[in-house]
Amino acid sequence: MLCKASLHAFAAENEARLEAMSSAGSQIERELELYRAKLRRVRQEEITAEIIELSTGIVSANHK
Repeated sequence: MLCKASLHAFAAENEARLEAMSSAGSQIERELELYRAKLRRVRQEEITAEIIELSTGIVSANHK
């Protein structure tokens, strides 16, 4: 009976650990997607700024 109770406790503990790890993995995936989205926005802002800078230079060169 003691052995059965010990095995049951061990199984319950492992199940709780597995659930916690699964939850942590899901949280990491959500945060990673947020960081990827932020990276895409920042890269797009950099590209837009470079296009504006280049077009301003072309317009300025054409007015000289």
